[in-house]
Parts: sequence; structure tokens; C-alpha cells
Amino acid sequence: MTPQDILSIQRIVGFIDNVDKLKITDIMVRIMERAGKRQETEVETIKTLANEFKSRGYSLKDAFAHLDTNESGTITAKEL
Repeated sequence: MTPQDILSIQRIVGFIDNVDKLKITDIMVRIMERAGKRQETEVETIKTLANEFKSRGYSLKDAFAHLDTNESGTITAKEL
């Protein structure tokens, strides 16, 4: 693991907040809470994107076609 990876884990579990010890159960709870928040954020982002397409009159098929600029039938990260 890189030093950046270790720092990220420390932030996730709360060691950055002047905490020097955590029980393993506390660490697991914090990791699960963080994962839940990430999922909520991802769902909200997808909803926002869907609403933006809808507000512009795009169906899902239209939105896909709009993003698939090279008409390959797939959307690449660059196209998105």
C-alpha cells in the first residue's frame, strides 16, 4: 500500500479526527457507513443525470445515442 492509501484508510475510519485507537467493530461500522454514503451519492448522481436527460426531452435510448458519439453501441469513459 502506498502512503496515500494508508492516509485514505485513516480518514475513512476516523483516525484523522484526533482518535488514536478504535475497536475493530468501530472500524467496520465506519467503513460500512462510508460505503452507504457513497452508494447514496451515486444514486443521487444517476437520478440527477436522468432528470437532466428527461428535462431536455431525451428518452434513455436517445440519451445513450447522444453519448455514443462513435455509434459503436457502447459508451466509453471519454464519451461520457
